[in-house]
Amino acid sequence: MRKFLSAALIILFAVSVIEAQLLPIPPVPVSPLNNAVNIQLTPVLKWNIVLIIGSLSSFRLQVSTNQNFSNIILDSAGIIMDSLKIPTGILESNTQYYWRVNASVLVSSILLTTSFSTAFRFTTGSFTGIQQISTEIPPVYRLYDNYPNPFNPTTKIRFENASNSVVNLTVYDILGKKVEELVNENLNAGVYETGWNAAAYSSGIYFYRLSAQNYTETKKMILTK
Repeated sequence: MRKFLSAALIILFAVSVIEAQLLPIPPVPVSPLNNAVNIQLTPVLKWNIVLIIGSLSSFRLQVSTNQNFSNIILDSAGIIMDSLKIPTGILESNTQYYWRVNASVLVSSILLTTSFSTAFRFTTGSFTGIQQISTEIPPVYRLYDNYPNPFNPTTKIRFENASNSVVNLTVYDILGKKVEELVNENLNAGVYETGWNAAAYSSGIYFYRLSAQNYTETKKMILTK
């Protein structure tokens, strides 16, 4: 009897060791980079995973306002891609966030879930949000002059989106360096308005560029303090 129990314990121990060795490793966050700043309000969070065994089933992503994840504002499971775009209305301007991801992997007909990845931190920029002010379909794309201009420290930017498309609106400094990305998302056709809060930036000339489909236009604005 003792020999039987000893053999059973040895087998159980061996199985446990093998399972521990075969347990898939957690995903690795990629972007935004850890401690990134001036992140837009609808960023795409991306990660990598290295599968030594098994086949990937899905991912689970969590976003929190603190590093111990006691205040989770987004908990999305069943993700089949290695990235997720944060929906509008989740994140706020000038706020620090933490995010992490785990994976469910099918190994020999057994679904195993990894531990969560190392948490990455990012801070959103000074965005005032985007608002659709008309659903009427414009005949062409158009970027308006910002108003007021000169401004201190906030200004509004209006544009017309002629078709459903990915729209990017980005602010650059006089040297052409990217300052903030105000819009980068798929928008329905219509007229939109967003704003830029430049309280964290010094006086000077800035440029804002709108890109959608094959349309690109750049305009100048002046921040005076």
